[in-house]
Amino acid sequence: MKAINISQRRRCQINCQLSMIHRDHGRISKIYRKAFSEAWSPILLIFIMVSIPLNIAIILLLRSGVLNTFEYIPVSIGIVVHTVIIMVLIVPMCFEVETLHQTKKDISGIVPNIKQIRLKLKYDDWYGRLLHGPKFGPVISTYGSLTYRMALELLGMYIAFWLFALTRLNI
Repeated sequence: MKAINISQRRRCQINCQLSMIHRDHGRISKIYRKAFSEAWSPILLIFIMVSIPLNIAIILLLRSGVLNTFEYIPVSIGIVVHTVIIMVLIVPMCFEVETLHQTKKDISGIVPNIKQIRLKLKYDDWYGRLLHGPKFGPVISTYGSLTYRMALELLGMYIAFWLFALTRLNI
C-alpha cells in the first residue's frame, strides 16, 4: 500500500512538473513576442524606413553614370554592409524561434508516457503546434515567424534585386 502511495505521489509530482514546463514555454513565447513588439519591431521599422530610400538613392546614383570606376567600390561596399546589417538584425530573431521549437524533440518521447488524459491532450496539442502549426516567436505580419528559411529567402530576394538592378545599369 505504501508503494502505491509513493508511486501516485511521484506521478503527481511528474504531472505538476510537466504542467509547469508547458506553462513556462507559453510564458517564454509571450515574453519573446512582447520583446519583439516593444524593442525589435521599432528598430526594424526605422531601419526599413531608412534603407528603402537609401537603396533607391544608390540605384539612382549608379544609374546616373556620374561615378568613375574607383567610386563604384565604396558604393558596392555600402551595399554589402547594408546587407550584413539586415542579416545581423534578423538572424538573432531566427535563433529565438529555433530555440522555442527545440522542445519538439523531447515531447515526442514524453507524450506516450503521460497517464493523465488532460495533460496528455495538452502536450499532444502542443507537439502538433510545434510540428505543423504556426511558429512561435517574432512575426512579420503576412509572412509569418522569422525562421532561418525566411531569412535565407529574404537574403536571396535582396541579392536577386541588386543583381537585377546592377545588370540594368548603363556602365
